[in-house]
Amino acid sequence: GVCMKSAAQAQAWSTAFLEPGKSPRSVEKSLLWAENTFTRTAAFLRGEAVPAPPENNELPGWNSKLPKGWDESSYAQAHELVQFAVKMSPERQAVFRQAYALVKDVAAQIRADFEREGVLSFDDLIVKTRQLVQNNIKVRNALKDKLDVFFIDEFQDTDPVQGELLLFLAEEKTSSAPRWQEVKLQPGKLIVVGDPKQSIYRFRGADITAYELFTRLILNQGGVKCFLRQNYRSVPDIVTVANCVCRQAMVQETSFQPAYEAIYPTKPARPRAVRWLFVNPSPVLKGTADDFRDNQGEAIARWIEENVGKLTLSNGNKLTYKDIVILSRAGTTAGPYTQALRRHGIAFTADKEKDYFKRQEVNDFLNFLRVLLDPSDTTSLVGVLRSPLGGLTDEEIYQLSAQGELHIYAHSANTAAVRVYRLLADFSRQVGRTGVQNLLADVLEKTFLPEVCAVAYEGEKTLEILTQLISCAAQQLGDRPASLGQFLEAVQAVLKAKPEQLNIAGDSSRDAVCMMTMHKSKGLDFPVVILADLSKQESTGNDASTLHLFSWQYNMHGLRAGKICDVNLAFLEEEQKKHERCEEIRVLYVGLTRAKEQMLLVADNRKGAAKAARVFAQAGFFPDGTAEMLGNDEVKVPVTYIPYDDPANFRYHHAAVPAETQTPEQWTKWRRAFDARRARYEAARSEQNLSPS
Repeated sequence: GVCMKSAAQAQAWSTAFLEPGKSPRSVEKSLLWAENTFTRTAAFLRGEAVPAPPENNELPGWNSKLPKGWDESSYAQAHELVQFAVKMSPERQAVFRQAYALVKDVAAQIRADFEREGVLSFDDLIVKTRQLVQNNIKVRNALKDKLDVFFIDEFQDTDPVQGELLLFLAEEKTSSAPRWQEVKLQPGKLIVVGDPKQSIYRFRGADITAYELFTRLILNQGGVKCFLRQNYRSVPDIVTVANCVCRQAMVQETSFQPAYEAIYPTKPARPRAVRWLFVNPSPVLKGTADDFRDNQGEAIARWIEENVGKLTLSNGNKLTYKDIVILSRAGTTAGPYTQALRRHGIAFTADKEKDYFKRQEVNDFLNFLRVLLDPSDTTSLVGVLRSPLGGLTDEEIYQLSAQGELHIYAHSANTAAVRVYRLLADFSRQVGRTGVQNLLADVLEKTFLPEVCAVAYEGEKTLEILTQLISCAAQQLGDRPASLGQFLEAVQAVLKAKPEQLNIAGDSSRDAVCMMTMHKSKGLDFPVVILADLSKQESTGNDASTLHLFSWQYNMHGLRAGKICDVNLAFLEEEQKKHERCEEIRVLYVGLTRAKEQMLLVADNRKGAAKAARVFAQAGFFPDGTAEMLGNDEVKVPVTYIPYDDPANFRYHHAAVPAETQTPEQWTKWRRAFDARRARYEAARSEQNLSPS
């Protein structure tokens, strides 16, 4: 059915935008190719003889330039349809079936082994519990008698299988439905609270389709829907902007997007509670996306400097760092913003969830240890030289390599490299002679690695991260004696299987700006919220590494083998892209409703910015580069324009940290240790007659 429907769509588009009497262009030829492919695949799936492909069956090239007569939306959809046809071709499906035949018996044997050994995954626990309650009426009735009322919060984030389980347990005592769709609910036994506008955890199993189906079943059996529309968090301007932007974008679409329900403020008005910071491009300078983010970060840091200690909050207190959060859509783009905060001496915490192993200070530390274990490990040596401890540039490292001096026993004219080499050689001689715990303690105590990483990265938190890493690896090893190689293997095991052990809890008493993703901010609120990089183009492309998808809605599994996927996965990936586009709107809604008193919207006018921020543009809330006030009769939003600057003009300029932030409690012990190490370093340098590098 999907193939024939897609074939009909391809055929219709192949003529819809073509002028009468004109020959088909590449887009029309591609659509005709797609129509033929869908028709042949439909025959393959029905088990019929597959028609031979046309004599010249090569897919025409796709022109990125919009053809005459086509609108952007239709052209983009046509491109997706052609790409869908490529994945659905009968030739690919035949190869996939052969691959599946090779592995299905092995997979069945593995499942049997797991069942015999009693090995269960997290998903197994949920699914088998649902199956037990669904199929064993005695167990179901016992649980129904035991539990009188279910009150479920955050129902929009419920996993579909968990939702089925809840329906079975909320069933009338005299009923025993074989399927959840047939469950007759006990009146008053099931109470759910949920906001479908905040359904943003699809990657964790939440399914907006399941939410709609479950709530429809409840309502069809006499359930009462109550809307909770009052917002007790935000001042009116923030609520109004969220309404204006999201009601335009969040259009109801069954199984994909709920209808937008407006929210209403309860707090007194605060003037100019929402403001744009907007980086205008230079007519001369050309910048990359990260260059524009650097400009955004610089503008944000300056705004924080200008307002902390001066802006008065509703409780009468002055704004502090910890009153501020910077939200971005993706944690991978946080770098330019945290670097700007560091340049300006602004304390911050960066929430990276389970990505501590990607922190540069951890990589620098592990590279140092890897060179001690294996002095011929050139890759790790380059990492050490490039780290804050070495401080060498790429050009200097290239010259060392070209001269055959990229090893720790080399004689070189580069004094900085020689200093690092001697340090590594000294510690390398201790490997196997000193216990691993003592060796690690010496690395932290007798090198300047913690200090230079602290200056380059996140201050005193850097040492905390490194000591936490050592502690977790030590727990992995237990009490048995271990070598440095075994320690590094234990570290790798922690980083791969248990990265959450490195999730160091933030200190809520610390006066620091918080940097996190919009996903992570759900359920939280802050006096001031800065939404960064709103001109970022979101990507909803399929991940070629996805080997399996399951759709609860269709009870369908999709599989990939190498570069080829089965027809189910091809279909589910198209559904996934649509779900992702809809969820992006809901993620934005979450971000727009986190602020209590001030909200700063930050973007730039790089190429394609208006298209990337179309949600704001459609509502008339995206700056055009000149207008100093945006909005409508409900709300006015001022715009501050910042001219684009070459990041080289500010990227390496660090502000002095204010003296008042260096409290004795935080720094006395750290300073004492630093001075002691500095004295040892100066003595060693004097003894070896080394010049400063």
